[in-house]
Amino acid sequence: MIDDDLTLDLLFCVSVPIVLVFFVNLVTPKNCNKDEDFIIFKRVSVSLLITGIYLYWNMSSGFPSGFEFDFEDHFEASWKTLLLMMVLYIGPIYNCISYSGFPETQSTALEIKTIICAPIIEEILFRSIIISRLSEHYSQSATTMFALTLFSLPHLHHLLHEIPAHGYKSALSTAVFRTIYTGIFGGLSCFLFFKYGTLLSPILAHAWCNYFGSAFVPTGRSKTEICMFCIGLFSFTAAVYLSFV
Repeated sequence: MIDDDLTLDLLFCVSVPIVLVFFVNLVTPKNCNKDEDFIIFKRVSVSLLITGIYLYWNMSSGFPSGFEFDFEDHFEASWKTLLLMMVLYIGPIYNCISYSGFPETQSTALEIKTIICAPIIEEILFRSIIISRLSEHYSQSATTMFALTLFSLPHLHHLLHEIPAHGYKSALSTAVFRTIYTGIFGGLSCFLFFKYGTLLSPILAHAWCNYFGSAFVPTGRSKTEICMFCIGLFSFTAAVYLSFV
């Protein structure tokens, strides 16, 4: 039999993506370009408000924020996280230098949203708040899977705006890629949060992943490129497994 505390915590966690997606879409006009500066401002503003309310609610209930550590702990977690991300992204970095150049965004507002606001908002909601609640009742692996589901599936709401703009086929293929991508790197964020205990670590990793975006996927231009991607993945796995960082 499920106890009352577990029921309330599950309802609380499930409400997070529902409330976020509802209000973000509420302030987004239909058939508009959601990457326009004014639309970005509205979506980010309502997201920050919701995040603040949930964070206050969570902390008032006695749960940690994820920022309780001192400067030395945050600094150590930060450089170790950035080192791990550089190792993991040996392939994409090589690809950017050799072929495509580093990613560029369409506008400053979009860049701020993608690299600063989204990592902070999503890591507070889906790592700090949801994981702190679920880890009271479940194992680390079960908590991670539940948190990943709540993090990945809400990204499908972009279909509401992408289908009218790009058609079903293009929108669906993008949605599938986005869901898989967010699932993989959401898992990485969960791992970093559990490993270092500070929310700053997954925020930095999230910002890094958002900056590079689809550059993480090899293009197959050459055997050297594939080799560099494999070296990065193997080195990252070895560093984690052997606890080098």
